[in-house]
Amino acid sequence: MKKPFSLKKFSKYLLSFWGYFTLSLIDDNFSPFSLSLLTANLFIGLNPLTSFILYIIPFLFSLSAMTVLWAGVGGIIVAVSFTFYNKHKKTPSFEIVFILSLALSPYAVLGDRPLPFTIIVACGVIILSLMFVSGARVWIIKGLKYKLSKSEVVSASTIYILCSYGAIIAFGEGFCLSIALLTICFCVLFLNNFTTLFGAIISSIPLSLFRFDFTPIAIISLIALTIFTLYEYSKLASALGGILCIVACYFFTDFFAYYTLYSFIPTISVFMIYLFYPEKTAKKLRSKLKIYTTDNLGRYSVNYTRSNLSGKLYEIAAVFDQMSTSLKKLQNNAIKTTDVYDEICDEIIISSCSTCPQYLKCRAKEFPSEEELTKLVELGFAKGNLSPSDLSKNFISKCENPSKILILANELINKSISINAERENLSESRELIIRQTNGLSDSIKSIASKLGRQLELLPEKERRIYENLLRCGILAKETSVFIGDEEEINLVLRKNDVFNPLFLPSIEEITGYKSIISNITSLSDEFSALTVKKRPNFDAAFGIAIKTKDGKQKSGDTHSVTKLSEGKFLIALNDGMGSGVGAEETSSTAISLVESFYKAGINSEIILSTVNKILTFSKEDNFTAMDLGIVNLFDGSADFIKIGSPFSFIITRDSVKIIEGNSLPLGILDEMKPTVCSSPLKNGDVIVFLSDGISDSFSSSSDLIDFLSTQRALNPKTLADGILERALFLNDGKALDDMTVFCVRIYSSETNVA
Repeated sequence: MKKPFSLKKFSKYLLSFWGYFTLSLIDDNFSPFSLSLLTANLFIGLNPLTSFILYIIPFLFSLSAMTVLWAGVGGIIVAVSFTFYNKHKKTPSFEIVFILSLALSPYAVLGDRPLPFTIIVACGVIILSLMFVSGARVWIIKGLKYKLSKSEVVSASTIYILCSYGAIIAFGEGFCLSIALLTICFCVLFLNNFTTLFGAIISSIPLSLFRFDFTPIAIISLIALTIFTLYEYSKLASALGGILCIVACYFFTDFFAYYTLYSFIPTISVFMIYLFYPEKTAKKLRSKLKIYTTDNLGRYSVNYTRSNLSGKLYEIAAVFDQMSTSLKKLQNNAIKTTDVYDEICDEIIISSCSTCPQYLKCRAKEFPSEEELTKLVELGFAKGNLSPSDLSKNFISKCENPSKILILANELINKSISINAERENLSESRELIIRQTNGLSDSIKSIASKLGRQLELLPEKERRIYENLLRCGILAKETSVFIGDEEEINLVLRKNDVFNPLFLPSIEEITGYKSIISNITSLSDEFSALTVKKRPNFDAAFGIAIKTKDGKQKSGDTHSVTKLSEGKFLIALNDGMGSGVGAEETSSTAISLVESFYKAGINSEIILSTVNKILTFSKEDNFTAMDLGIVNLFDGSADFIKIGSPFSFIITRDSVKIIEGNSLPLGILDEMKPTVCSSPLKNGDVIVFLSDGISDSFSSSSDLIDFLSTQRALNPKTLADGILERALFLNDGKALDDMTVFCVRIYSSETNVA
C-alpha cells in the first residue's frame, strides 16, 4: 500500500530539487555535481524514480541534448542500481565507487570539456557522493531535532555551502546575503549564540568563495554579533542594530559597492519577518528544539530508575507491615491469667488429690471446691509463695495431707511465675520489634514517596543559565535543571570555574534566589560535576564548654550535631545520671541511637519510645536526661523535645525565652511522654542547652535567667565558656557534677559570625 501524500514528504523532495538545481550550476556549465546529491539521497532511502526525475529537470535548462543525455544516462545507472539493491533489501558498500565511475563515464566521453578536467570533476563527484550521505540525512530526515555529530555538521555544512554558491550564480549575491541573514535570525530566535556565529560563518563562505575574498565572512559575522548581542535587550534593538550595521558597512566598506537599492529589499524583508515573528510561537519552537537536543534518554532513565526504586521500596515496606501485623496477632494470642489459674488447679487435683485414698470421698463432698482452690492459687501468685498459714481451717480439717498440696501448689506457682516473666520479656521484645518495623516501614514509605515523584525538567531555565554563565566567561559542558522536592541545578564545569566569583551570582540572576553548592564530584583532572541548590535563609554556629566532675575521668554528658537533610539539623545534649564510665556509656549509647534513628528518617515518637525501652531492659539503673532540638534553616523554626532535662533557653536580642520540661528521664518507666514544643528563631537568636551540673549551680532558675539576660556574645563558644565560668564561680571553682553548656547561634546567611 502506497503512503498518502504529505506536506512533510513533499518538503523533502522540494528541498532535494533545490539542491539538484543549485549544484548543477556550480561551474555555470551544468557539470554533474548534482549526481553526488542524488546518490546521497538514494542512500538515505528516497524514492529512486522520483529522485531521478527531480535530478534531471535542472539539466533541461541547459538546452543541450548532449548534456541531458550524459546526465540522464548517469542518473539512470545510479537510480537502477539502487532500485536493484532496494529490491534485495541491501545497501551498496565499496561497489558504489564502481557504480559512480560507470555513471560518470558518459560525461567524460560526451562532455564538451577537456578530458583531464572531466576526470577531475568525476573524482570530485565520487568523493562528494560519499561525503554527502550524512549531510543529506541531516537536511532531509534529522533536521534540528537531534544532536549532530561532527561528521554530520561538516557534511551538512558542505552541502549548504555548495548549494548556496550555485544559488549566487543563479540569483546573484543579494539573494545569498538574504539567506545568510535569515539563517542568523533563525539561530538567534531558536538556538544559542555559538550556533548563531557558526551559522553566520558558514552562510558567508559562499560569498567569500564567489568573490575570492574573506571580507564577506568578517562583515556577516559582525552583523551576527550585533544581532545576538542586542537580542538580550529586545528584538527591536536587535533588528535595528543589524540594519545599522549594514548601513555602516555600506558607507565605510566596499562590500556593497555593486548593490542597488532594490538589492536591499530582500534584506529588509528578512528583518521584518524577524521583528514581527510571534514570540509565543518562537518560545514553543525553542522548547521543542531544546527537548530534541537534550539528553532525554538519560533523563528518562533517571525518572524510570526512581520509579522502579520507589516501587521496590514500597514492596519492602509492605514486608515490614506484614511482620508487624503478624507480631501483633501473636501478641494478642497470649495466655490469659484465668486460664493459668485453672491449669494449676486442675494439676493439683490430678497430681496430688487423685493419689490420695480419700480422693473419692472428697470429690463426693466437692472438696476442695473450685472457688476455694482458685483463691489459694491467686494468693500464691500475689505473695509469690504459699505458707501453711494461708490455708483455711476448713481446708486443713478436711484435707489429710495439706502440706503435699501446699508444696505442689508452690512448685506450680513458681514455675508459672517464671514462665510469665519469660513471656513478659518476650512480649516486650516483640513490642520493641513491632515499633521498629513500623518505624522502618514509615521511613521507607517516605523515601519511596519522594522517589515516586517524577522530576520536572526545566529546559528553558537550563538555556538561560547556560547563556548567562557563558557571558561571565564560564562554559558549562552540561547543564540540567529539574524540580523534585526542591529545584536542583546540576552542571559539569572546568574545575577552575567552580571557584570563579561570578559563578553563583550568574546562576542567582536567573533563579532569583541565593544559591549554594551542595555537592562537588571530580570527573577527571579537568572537569567536576556539581549540584547547586537554594541556600537556606539561615546558618548556624556552634559552641561547647565542658567540665568533668572533679575526681572523674569521663563525663556522663554527651552532645551531638547531626545533619538530617539539606537545611535541617538535629542538636542534642544528653545527661547520663551520675558521672564516670557508667554514666558516659549510658549517655553515649542513648545519643548514638537517637542520631542513627533520626538519620534514617524514623518518627520522633518511635525513636524515643524505642530508646527508652532499650534502656529499661538493663537490670541496672541506666537513666538519662535528654534535650533535643530540630532546627530548620529555611524558615527559622525549631522543634524541641525534652526528656527529664532541666531548663533550656533561647537568648534573643530583647529577652530570654525559657523552654521547660516535666517528663521523667529515659529508662525509668516503660512508657514515657516527652515535653514537645516549637519556637520561631530570628537572626542572632542563640539556643542554650545545659546539663544539670550547670543549672544546679545557680540558686534558682530566676538567677540563671538574670545572668543569661546580661549575655549578648555573638560568638556561641564565648557564650558557652562564660556560662560555664559563672557556674564554676558559684561553686567556688569546683565541679560538683558533670557540667556541659551547648550553644547554637542562628544567623542570617547574608551575614557572618562575629
